[in-house]
Amino acid sequence: ALLQGLSWDQIATQLSNPGGQIARAILGNANIITAAICKATNNQPAAVCSAPYIQTIEATLPQ
Repeated sequence: ALLQGLSWDQIATQLSNPGGQIARAILGNANIITAAICKATNNQPAAVCSAPYIQTIEATLPQ
């Protein structure tokens, strides 16, 4: 429902404001997915998986 009625351009504009409601929701979920991938790949690639916020999220994921 958060994106309902918005065009691709409007969504892209919203993503440029990381403090906005839409960006927080999308980026937060993207970080969770990234952490899950890092867990599944034994933290590869390290350049992404070693980010502190990814490590924090990864620690909360189920085994």
